[in-house]
Amino acid sequence: MTCLPWMSLDLPPIIAALNRAQNHRDAEAFADCFAGDGVVEDQPEEVVIEGRDAIKNWAAEIAKFNLLVEPVTFQSGTKESTLTCRVSGDFPGSPILFDYRFHLTGELIQRLVINLSAGDGDSMFGIPVVTFDGS
Repeated sequence: MTCLPWMSLDLPPIIAALNRAQNHRDAEAFADCFAGDGVVEDQPEEVVIEGRDAIKNWAAEIAKFNLLVEPVTFQSGTKESTLTCRVSGDFPGSPILFDYRFHLTGELIQRLVINLSAGDGDSMFGIPVVTFDGS
């Protein structure tokens, strides 16, 4: 098995399962990570998806973008945990840093809020992007 740098992050099992499902484009496994009345807020797209069936349909729809979600950092909190991810795929601006903010209920995800990471823009992982023009 190839060990990627992010594999060393200590993610809660349900968040690791969600990441695995998204990278395998498995909409059913993705939706199964949520409570029956779970919610996804995709803020960059300005959509709110409510309920496990709707989340499954949404996950199947975004699979067409061939997303690769690579966790970069994880911060666990008492009410909310944040996973910052480098997301690449077949979409304009790829790759982009996103923050996935999780609210868990027991062993399942109650709410996932996806937003552009505050670290995105002219840097990647907090390191300024330097371009070389060949001169």
